Amino acid sequence: MYKVMENGGGKILGLSLYIFIPCIVLILIVALAGALPDNMIGSLGFLMMISAVVGLIGKKLPIWNKYFGGGAMLTFMVGSGLFTYKLLPADVFDNVSTFLNKDGFLDLFITILIVGSVLSLDRNQILKAFGGFFPAIIGGVVVAFVFCMGAAALVGIKPITALINIASPIVADGNGGGAIPMSKIWAQATGKNSTIWYTPAFAVLTIANILSVILSSLVSRFGEKYPKYSGHGQLLKIKDKSAGQTEKFDAGVLDIAASFLVVLFIYIIGQFYADKISFVNRGNMGFKIHAFAFMVIFVIVLNLINVIPKEIRAGADKLQKLSSKYFLFSVMFAIGMGTDLMNIVKVFTIPNIFVIISTVLGALIGAVLVGRCFGLYPVESGITAGLCMTGMGGSGDILILSSSNRMNLMPFAQITSRIGGSMVLIVFSMLLGLGQ
Repeated sequence: MYKVMENGGGKILGLSLYIFIPCIVLILIVALAGALPDNMIGSLGFLMMISAVVGLIGKKLPIWNKYFGGGAMLTFMVGSGLFTYKLLPADVFDNVSTFLNKDGFLDLFITILIVGSVLSLDRNQILKAFGGFFPAIIGGVVVAFVFCMGAAALVGIKPITALINIASPIVADGNGGGAIPMSKIWAQATGKNSTIWYTPAFAVLTIANILSVILSSLVSRFGEKYPKYSGHGQLLKIKDKSAGQTEKFDAGVLDIAASFLVVLFIYIIGQFYADKISFVNRGNMGFKIHAFAFMVIFVIVLNLINVIPKEIRAGADKLQKLSSKYFLFSVMFAIGMGTDLMNIVKVFTIPNIFVIISTVLGALIGAVLVGRCFGLYPVESGITAGLCMTGMGGSGDILILSSSNRMNLMPFAQITSRIGGSMVLIVFSMLLGLGQ
């Protein structure tokens, strides 16, 4: 998004500063005058321009960029600040809300992430996930939930409420693949605005991410002191040099366009199945499963039966990376512009912090115990199947693995974040039904 040039200048969103700065000044003038076009063009143009600058600042701020969510968190906070203190005309907030929700941009963004993330994984990786590694992920989720309920009971929080508001967003796929779609699921189940759930959930994610990075470093040091529990970067006790390798393919423009059609197809079919076919949703079972959860299942099946050509899978991977790079800040800024900043403060209580810490420790311990039963080294299993689950998606994986000097385990971390985290969407849907 930002590139320093040899002449000392720079670029933001591919535009030289002498072009970008006048553009953003004019955009701000138009917005403050309440004259932004009342359509997706006006909203997206405003969001991309402003969020690019705020996101860049968040990426460059020391400490903040490593431990407090970086550019994504700062764009959310700034957008929320604008909304909380009404620093822009009401029409701007209304237009952005319509664009994000009613016009479906948020749904499109989420679907691109789901399809691209799952299709980017090699079939062999997915099959390995159903071997020894996937049970370790399940163990982490189960023990995290148990610890969460126990901690909640000790501090006077209803266990089912703690599972919905604290444990579920922590063990899901970070923000884009976890908290954001969960907020949509919550809104559908309750009939309330999604930001009511999302705002404290994002704060919970931030706290859990910081704790996961710290614990990863401590677990790594434990492995150095007690070598028999560490594979020193090797996850499986039976060495498999091919683990995590994927077939490389350089996707072209046509491949990306084709993958976009697949994204649209998956969204339409997922919505249709959830609304018209699913016996769970159409029956009187007390809960419903959101369409996003069905989309995850459909894409995993398509990948496993190998019906998606490699060039389209590569295109989907590139599409989701491009979307994450150039639209994530816009999405976060837009979500913030519908969020009251004061709601975040409510999360920072001693009972909530205690439950968050217990949940992260539960994920670590569960992954270690189950992983060891399936021939995984405890240190590596705890970091990849446990802590990478409680981090903040892909960026969290990088921080967690780098702090433990185990970047070579990124493929397994991605399995945890993408497949394991995505499956929590289904569990979350069921919890909502039980919690009402």
